[in-house]
Amino acid sequence: MKTLYITLITFLFSFSLIGQSNWRQVNTNTQEQIGSVIFQDSLVGYATAGNKILASTDAGENWSLFYEDTTLLAYSSITVVNDSIFIIGADTGINSQTRTFSIQLINTFSKQLREFSLSFFPKPGSLLLSRSNSVLILSNSGDLLEYRNGSFNIVLSNCKHFSYNNNILLGVANDKIFISSNLSQNWDTISIPLYSYPISNSYFNGGDTIVLSFPTFPTHYSISYNRGLTWNDQTIVALANTQFLNSKRFFGLHSYFTPAVVKTTTNGGINYLSDTLSLSKKLFGVYQYSRQLAFVYGENGLLFKSTNLGGLVGINEHQSFKESDFTIFPNPSQDYLQIKLADKDRFSVNQMTILSTNGAVLDRFDAYQDRIELSNYPKGMYVIQLQTDNGSASKSFVVK
Repeated sequence: MKTLYITLITFLFSFSLIGQSNWRQVNTNTQEQIGSVIFQDSLVGYATAGNKILASTDAGENWSLFYEDTTLLAYSSITVVNDSIFIIGADTGINSQTRTFSIQLINTFSKQLREFSLSFFPKPGSLLLSRSNSVLILSNSGDLLEYRNGSFNIVLSNCKHFSYNNNILLGVANDKIFISSNLSQNWDTISIPLYSYPISNSYFNGGDTIVLSFPTFPTHYSISYNRGLTWNDQTIVALANTQFLNSKRFFGLHSYFTPAVVKTTTNGGINYLSDTLSLSKKLFGVYQYSRQLAFVYGENGLLFKSTNLGGLVGINEHQSFKESDFTIFPNPSQDYLQIKLADKDRFSVNQMTILSTNGAVLDRFDAYQDRIELSNYPKGMYVIQLQTDNGSASKSFVVK
């Protein structure tokens, strides 16, 4: 009876630990380690599991075998361009020194395979990103290449990491960031903080937020919310594959240990909510498809889905910062202007700008100010613009 009681307590503890989660396990029909996930649209997705490609047509609820290549050790990164899957595969070399990599193009309708003869060596674990009917891939020598119309062309040299969001490409070198918004025809250059250790990853939201991570313990981040004008340093203890919704809301894996834990914060890492997804398996990767849909994956076919970004957003929550998300008063005023955010936890203001009605910048603040003195402003109409991780919004006010 005592043994039964202890067993029941253990079961209830485990159920409460795993059941109360913002993540739900989905059926992958495999025991292979999930290596990467990509979605073509909100319903159709693909995942790698060993030397297999899995497919889902119901937003990641169920997965089945789409393609298998028995000559390969495993598939690595995967993306979708037009009607084909673009994927990196590793052969059965004995170790990483003798192992070679291939790039395959698999038609999603006919499953017809095309394998490329490569003049370059893909960087192990290199991300693949689709953009404008092409694919970006990083070579081991640091060349960022674009595959388009059957051939590869170098778009940036000496590149360590890259990301592509909202039609803007970001490439990271040792001490510079390069940004292009016109398909790599022109580049803007941004200086970054210099550290004695290399950058391990980069993230870019396609707007103004740039995140650089460094392979230290605990993980060190440099974050800019104004496209590299200023940088903020942040240390996130034992958090890997961090995904940022904004400066206060982000989630990541609690390192690579057992049990499998995802940690979420809504206050910039001051406090975390921990979701334990498995007591006996490890998580290795994160894939975020949209502002709401995300997946975490790991060994033995482990794949969890979240429709609220791990608890960071409500299912129907709109994330774009708009005029109704802040108020200003009194208006008109002759002494001061008060600025109030409707929800401080939802949006983080990174910059505030005062402009004349013809667009000239009169004053700029690199952080949120809840009160601005107006004694030095002549009588007239002005505009205040608030810049956040999720866009900007403006309102006019009058100094009397």
